[in-house]
Amino acid sequence: MHGGKYSCKDVVDLLSDYIDGECSPDDKAMVEDHLADCPGCIAFVNTFRKSISMAGNMSYDDIPTDLLDRLHNVLDKKARLRKAGPPTAPPPFLEPEKKMEGEDRI
Repeated sequence: MHGGKYSCKDVVDLLSDYIDGECSPDDKAMVEDHLADCPGCIAFVNTFRKSISMAGNMSYDDIPTDLLDRLHNVLDKKARLRKAGPPTAPPPFLEPEKKMEGEDRI
């Protein structure tokens, strides 16, 4: 851990709000305190900002076809899973009975 009493995870948890200027003054001070002494998080924040900037300047036509195909597959799979609902387990009374340790000695 770098950056004083705050962890890198603390910074990552607040990063989106920090970049967007939507975090509280206390959270902003915490992030900036951490960034003052954590080169890894500074690099991460700079990369995050650059990614946002690059993505904001892209149009749909700029996205490579293979990436679009993979993205659509992931989204389709998530939509099917959401539509199917959570997996269900059989009711406990349908499961085979389990013997307790030493039960066969009775």
